[in-house]
Amino acid sequence: MHDDLPHLLLPPDIRQPDFCLPLLELDVLVDSSFKSPAILDTGSQIIIIRHDIVQSLGFPINRQRLIEMEGVNGTTNWTVGCAENLPMQVGDVTIKVHMHVVEHASFGLLLGQPFQKAALLRFEDLPNGKVEVSVHDPADLSRRTYLPTHPCTGHAPAVKVISVHEPPLPPPSSLTQSLMQHLFLPPPPINPATLVLKYKRVDKKV
Repeated sequence: MHDDLPHLLLPPDIRQPDFCLPLLELDVLVDSSFKSPAILDTGSQIIIIRHDIVQSLGFPINRQRLIEMEGVNGTTNWTVGCAENLPMQVGDVTIKVHMHVVEHASFGLLLGQPFQKAALLRFEDLPNGKVEVSVHDPADLSRRTYLPTHPCTGHAPAVKVISVHEPPLPPPSSLTQSLMQHLFLPPPPINPATLVLKYKRVDKKV
C-alpha cells in the first residue's frame, strides 16, 4: 500500500455506473415541411418513418422495396415500402436518406445506422453526464454542426431485419436488346475451303 500517493477523486456521476439510459431525440425537418422529433437509435439497421407522415407529405413510396422485421417478442411484420431519397434537415444540414415506411408505430421517426453514416454522426459523453451530438455537412465535411437533443419520451421497440425484398430489375428496352444482339452475334459459319492447308515442298520454299 502506498498511502503517500495522491488519490485521484472522480466526480460521483462518473464513478457510479448507470443502470439504464434513455434514447435521445432531436428535431428534424422532413421534406422542408414536416417538423418532428426523431429517435436516435444507432443500433437499428434502418431508418423508419410512420405511414401517415409520408401520406401527409405526399411523398411517393416504393412499395416493391420491402423489409421483414422481427421484434423482441418474436413477432414479424413487413414494411409498407420505402420513401427513397427523402430530404431531411437536421440543424442547418440537409441530407437525403431512404426511410422504410411502417403502418403503425409508437413513434414518428427513428434514425438508425444509415442516418449515422450519411450524416457522419458523432456522440461525445461529457463529464456533466450530458451527451453532445454533432453531424458533418456532406457538402462540406470541414463544417461540423452541434445538435440539441433531449431524452426520448416515447417507446422505440428493438427490431431486427430478417429479409429484404428487392424490386426486380426493369426489363431491357428494345434498343438495349438490339444492341446486345448485335454485340453478341454468333460468328459466321466457316467456309471449309478457306481452311485447306497445303504442304509446300522444300524446293518450292523461298
